[in-house]
Amino acid sequence: MKSNTHLSKAQVHEVLSSEAHADITVSGKEFLSNLNLDKYNNTSKSKKRANWRAIKNWLGKYRPLSESSNLERIRGYLEAFHHLCEIEAWEESRSLLDLPLSSPLHETLVQHLHTWNYYQQEITLYTRLLDHCDSITSSFYMNQLGFIYMILGQEERALTFFKRSLITSQREGSVQWQGLPLIGIGLIHSDSADLNKTISTLDKSLVLAQSTKNLTMEALILGVIGVTYLGIQNQDRANE
Repeated sequence: MKSNTHLSKAQVHEVLSSEAHADITVSGKEFLSNLNLDKYNNTSKSKKRANWRAIKNWLGKYRPLSESSNLERIRGYLEAFHHLCEIEAWEESRSLLDLPLSSPLHETLVQHLHTWNYYQQEITLYTRLLDHCDSITSSFYMNQLGFIYMILGQEERALTFFKRSLITSQREGSVQWQGLPLIGIGLIHSDSADLNKTISTLDKSLVLAQSTKNLTMEALILGVIGVTYLGIQNQDRANE
């Protein structure tokens, strides 16, 4: 008997179709209704007024056409984000980044960008916030940038962000956030066929995952280690 927990092909198609046609501007209207920018007095009144008007228009009035591209569907959020940054409303900018959109899968703004392969836009958002958030959040953003650049094949730049993320999380004493950049560093080293360097890095991240009892992270790291051994055609060690 087949498990009822798996979606049929028809159900998967229905979810994807709903995702493609969902009005994802609804979340923006809700976000706008809870937005209070009165506390930001660090910009001129005219600049604040102009940006506030733009934010209200992009989140409250923007309507993409039914045949619009995915990027056009979320343009209102992207434009509002940049206007929030212009008046240095960093907390609200970060909240908009992580806002679950009104779509069947409830992915956040950055998750939609990643799913749709809009990596350059994702890079722009993370980069703009890097110097305007706490150290742990900054470490997370740097780690995300590392993985994006790795996807784009820019491994040197990816390695730079992974190392910056690792240094920041170590400085803050956050064991939990040291695992992800170590995985990234290990993946990059695996492409160079430097077995010892790769496994050494991944072993460090595995120890961290085990010390924090992060089973999800531990499983991920073990999977990466297995793939690394397979990649250098060491089948025996990979199956241990």
